[in-house]
Amino acid sequence: MLLEPRNALFIPIGLYLATSILSFAPSRRLGYYRALLGLIVAASLSFLTVAPLLYTLYPGKEIVVLKGLPVPQSSLVVSVDALSLIFLTLINFVTLVSAIHSIKYIEVLAREGADLRLYTASTSLFALSMSLTVVVRDVLWFFILWEVMTITSLSLIAYSYRESMVRFSTYLYAALMHVGALCMLIGLFVPLAYAHAHSWSFSSFYSSLRSLTPALAYASLALMSIGFLSKMGIAPLHLWLPDAHASAPTPISAMLSGVMVKVGVYGLIRFCILGAAAVYASQLYGFVLLALAAVTVFIGAGYAAYERDFKRVLAFSTVENMGIILAGLAVASIGIAVGSRVLEALGLVAALAHCINHSVFKSLSFLSMGTVLRAVGTRCLDEVGGLGKALPTTSKAAFIGLASAAALPPFSGFVSKYLVYQTLLAAAFVLSPWFERFASAIATLALLASSVFTSMALAKVYGLTFLGKPRRRDIEPEALSERVALIVATIACVGSAMVFPYIVEGIERGLGLPALVTVWSYIFLKIESPWSSAPLSMLYIALGVLTALGFAIAAQRSREVKYLHPFVSGVEYDVERHRPRTSAMDGYVAGYLARLLGVERRIERRYSVQYWTTEVLEYRRVVKRPLLDPSPRIGEAFERVLYAPLKAVVLGIGRGLRELQCGRLSLYIVYIFIAFVLTAIFLAVVRP
Repeated sequence: MLLEPRNALFIPIGLYLATSILSFAPSRRLGYYRALLGLIVAASLSFLTVAPLLYTLYPGKEIVVLKGLPVPQSSLVVSVDALSLIFLTLINFVTLVSAIHSIKYIEVLAREGADLRLYTASTSLFALSMSLTVVVRDVLWFFILWEVMTITSLSLIAYSYRESMVRFSTYLYAALMHVGALCMLIGLFVPLAYAHAHSWSFSSFYSSLRSLTPALAYASLALMSIGFLSKMGIAPLHLWLPDAHASAPTPISAMLSGVMVKVGVYGLIRFCILGAAAVYASQLYGFVLLALAAVTVFIGAGYAAYERDFKRVLAFSTVENMGIILAGLAVASIGIAVGSRVLEALGLVAALAHCINHSVFKSLSFLSMGTVLRAVGTRCLDEVGGLGKALPTTSKAAFIGLASAAALPPFSGFVSKYLVYQTLLAAAFVLSPWFERFASAIATLALLASSVFTSMALAKVYGLTFLGKPRRRDIEPEALSERVALIVATIACVGSAMVFPYIVEGIERGLGLPALVTVWSYIFLKIESPWSSAPLSMLYIALGVLTALGFAIAAQRSREVKYLHPFVSGVEYDVERHRPRTSAMDGYVAGYLARLLGVERRIERRYSVQYWTTEVLEYRRVVKRPLLDPSPRIGEAFERVLYAPLKAVVLGIGRGLRELQCGRLSLYIVYIFIAFVLTAIFLAVVRP
């Protein structure tokens, strides 16, 4: 019994729990915590081995871990189906490379006097809670593990709590996550309570959805969606994401951006797209998601073009990519509502494929820039540069990760993003009313516009960080653990692009969707559907020819290279004063984006010589008035328009409630009398 294959799931669970318990042993040696990180590596490798085994031997079969706990209606039951397998693999792969990268990173934390016990314990529980969240099959346990995931990630975001910016990020994350969790809790348990369900399993939840009235049904769907969309970082619930990703230790930022936001995607698919939305068949719900996706991608890409903090640039890029994933899910929801299996399949496949690719290339990007942060000690792009020779492995890995994030062909981000474009164009052809086609076309244009800003932002990150002459001499070299983590993530990033047809075919087979992509007819992304565009093989051939031609021209001209000082309008060239800055790279579009995104921008000009000869521009971004925090960060229009008034209302209510607790006994007696009268009136109305 104990040696059955189904019990293999307890091996990684036990390793994660052992790591969290052993973290609080009375030891302060750095080698001890490196050994604990090795246990996390072993646990993630165990999950990566056990999950495919369980899916092969027991596909979708439920395994009872704890029965009748914490209440009789609930049991800890796990099951690995195709959807769970995708997210379980992503979670543990990103945990694997992040733990390897942390072996060197904890030296930085130790020098800062941080508590390494909290780091290793929270990281192991964070990975375990995410892993169990996507395999559990009970509503109550799903919510419990969801909250464990939120609390452990909160402790990791607040790791450097002595900094005011970190404390603000922690408060904002806690507020938005718990509001979302409250909405999700109500949305999940309203159907079960209304149907008087005797079990809180997923199957009981799905059956109870059909017993709801239309008003309760749409209210439940909306509340669940708020909870999952807040975890995904969809506008206007995205404000926590850039600050939290920038405040957390860099390996944790890779886990937050790579997989934690994907748990929100899993919940949205499991409970809303394939659950409530499939039962109620609402086209309106799909178009609301599509509108939120269009706004999110534009906001994420636009603010990424502004930022000078490279971790915040990557964080806003995550906001944009979550909007892209939501666009695919929106089309899938619309397809389910109109009864189109083609749109349903295209939407789900495109969203899940981009989930896979984004998890890999974004974790690679964060880990690469984490090495840069450890080497130079700053996140400001204006203070780094010329690190390509000092950090060769990091430079190559960052190039692949950032190029994939910018959706440049032939990298992994391009193929999955192209599939999302194909999905939106297919929706524009399939849907019959003109305004539905128009909405799909507008969403496609929003994604195209965001691609321009994202490419500009990520090119700024790579160019200012790795190219040019070094601006610092005190650069710490790469560590072996960092190189191993980056090489493993780079292989996965390149490999996901090379085997992308097999990934798509596996998603289709696992979810039982129509086969729209065949491996043998798909020589680089040929979609077998009536709305298929030309195969990308022609594009790849053209790119190959242009690349070979570029190398040939560069090789021919390399013999005649002459090194001259740059021409600066007759002024003597000064490396320090005329070095590239972020303001020089985003200055052309910053003025247009400022009006759209609600950022006030003031340009201060300083002339190096007479004004008619040349000028040196320095851009300093300012905001109209203090926002929710006093830190020098770029504020968003959502903060002023939506959250600042909401904050004032909440604080006003709090002050009013505080006045009620004045401490006078006579007033408390009045409260009791009022409560007694209201209770009597309620009972008289309910039970006449």
